[in-house]
Amino acid sequence: MSARGVYIHGIDGLRAVAVGSVILYHINPKLCPSGFVGVDIFFVTSGFVVARSVSTEASRSFAAFLLNFFKRRFFRIYPVLIFVVLLTSIPAVLLLPSVPDTNYVLPTGIAALIGASNVLLYSISGDYFSDISQFNIFTHTWSLGVEEQFYILFPSIAALIFSHQPSRSRMGVVILAAATILSFVTLSFVGNGPAGFYLVVTRFWEFGLGVLLFLYHIPACRFLLRHRHSSVVATGAAIGLLGYSLFGLDETLFPFPSALAPALAAVILISLIATENGGAADRFLSWRPVVWVGQISYPLYLWHWVVAVAIRWFGPADSILGAMLAFVVTFALAATTHYQVEQPIRSWARQRSFRAVSLLTGAALVLGGSVAVVSTLMLLAPRLALSITADRTVWRTTAIPSAASGDCDTVISTVWKYGGRFITITPAGCIREVDRPSLFIVGDSHAGAYFRLGQRLAARHGVSVMVMTKAGCRTLPSFEDNSYLACQNFRLSVMARLQKDARPQDRIFISALYLKRYRTTFRNVSDAVKDAAPDKEMPSLWQPVLSQLLQTGAHIVFEAPKPLLKTAPFRCSDPWTATSAYCSLAPPAFGKSELLTIRKPLLHKLRLLVAEQPRTAIWDPFPLLCQSDTCSGIKDGYPLFYDTDHLSGYGNDLLVESFARDVLGIPPHTRTPRMSDH
Repeated sequence: MSARGVYIHGIDGLRAVAVGSVILYHINPKLCPSGFVGVDIFFVTSGFVVARSVSTEASRSFAAFLLNFFKRRFFRIYPVLIFVVLLTSIPAVLLLPSVPDTNYVLPTGIAALIGASNVLLYSISGDYFSDISQFNIFTHTWSLGVEEQFYILFPSIAALIFSHQPSRSRMGVVILAAATILSFVTLSFVGNGPAGFYLVVTRFWEFGLGVLLFLYHIPACRFLLRHRHSSVVATGAAIGLLGYSLFGLDETLFPFPSALAPALAAVILISLIATENGGAADRFLSWRPVVWVGQISYPLYLWHWVVAVAIRWFGPADSILGAMLAFVVTFALAATTHYQVEQPIRSWARQRSFRAVSLLTGAALVLGGSVAVVSTLMLLAPRLALSITADRTVWRTTAIPSAASGDCDTVISTVWKYGGRFITITPAGCIREVDRPSLFIVGDSHAGAYFRLGQRLAARHGVSVMVMTKAGCRTLPSFEDNSYLACQNFRLSVMARLQKDARPQDRIFISALYLKRYRTTFRNVSDAVKDAAPDKEMPSLWQPVLSQLLQTGAHIVFEAPKPLLKTAPFRCSDPWTATSAYCSLAPPAFGKSELLTIRKPLLHKLRLLVAEQPRTAIWDPFPLLCQSDTCSGIKDGYPLFYDTDHLSGYGNDLLVESFARDVLGIPPHTRTPRMSDH
């Protein structure tokens, strides 16, 4: 084999290590606890390879250089990406639950097609390791977004670096080195939040390191060969850094400074490959099975996440069987895509020359058409979806059902403050009673889940409603949410609004989750349910807030703890999701007596509070939501809950008359007459 062949195979082998570690981590983190650092290895390798690929094109004009650069990048990235996104979007629309947790799946696919999925994911979900991110079939495309954004920045720097004029070349190297250092310094200031993970400004340093390595790899190789055993030492250092990166890395210190370890491991391994000295690392990375994995690494990367997420949604409960299935399906799809899509298109592109206008026009048409297809699927999703959850008026609290005879119209407006929503629901076209109370629903996401109830009260009974909600921020705080500045600011804004608008006859309804979930919506592992409200300091935290609420003169009504479920109905209601590991690990229902015991401590605290304070009361939806010996969350075939503890749209409708009677004092089955009736 020629020296060039050994070199290319070694780089392919390094790609195999990068993608292999990521695959192992995503299929089962126990197999490779920090395998996500494979992306860091790939970024450094990509910087080296792209610098090498453009180093021979310095003699071209900048326009010709730019055209050839983007041509090669386009045919390297987009045919396979478009193929995977289009092929994946169709079953996603048909089979995924039609719930808010999947709202951003197809938008992420669209963003991936335009090289911006990292920016979208940063803006909507923030944390790559969050549960929702782990169930988005296109989350992994964030790295392609970072790579493509680097490719937009790199050509201008490369044109300087590889110029025949020494002064321009030195300027290019200085700019690249400065940008690399500045990126790493920016990462150190940004820290280990979403910006440090997702954005090109904090990831540029890894590509820059690869480019700088290419520029100076010959001196590095000479250093490694200076002494007889130096390559052995370097190999040991690379293996040590790689082992630490993959199995011992502290996630709390990632990407800063922990990402340095895999990046440096990649630098040493690339240098060893470039020496072509036949060392242990070089021999392993040039081993034919490893090289083959590297050659199909791109479709492997794109498909592995889709398969892993599909198994999370639909896969078998046996983790070993699921892992084996994931490996087999991933490699089958990747090999097929490589040989039937990637290779033929790249071979065709190499054999053709393109005029700039033709290339740009063709690329725009292909990308535009792909975006149009996925966008159309997204718009048609409510009609195409096969999932039972596609009936939004049953499942979603934000879906407004068709008006019943005699219902008023409602005008709804939303204002965002401190990450929370202030939703105003105003009845229109009705004859309203002057002394009818207004309703303020306040609290965390469970208050937001009463939006539909508020809308139905406005439509049926002419009640003016305002819903003030921010996820994770209780109106009566716990120690945890009381420490968050965002929650404090939101709570102050709620209090200011209540003190301004609430009247003595109005009702302030406080809803929140204080009970500990059996498990979260997207976790297979269960947490032991603990007694409600274990925080002994909680009542003392409540007193200042309650005093402010009472100053409004309005009546305060506390929600008694609702039932909990062990599995989220939206995840287990379709035949193809009911057999998943999540749905198989626990029955959906708690026993009624068990739940009554669980909620007893919190209910006792609320009753003490009501006994001590005037104009306070408790409204208990539990009897309506759990009418048998087990609290299954399903009534007459319809879901009472959307997930393990948030009400569904149907659950809201079931509670409207009870709420109107017991909280607002409106007699059962009365309707506010429409103006057209008089």
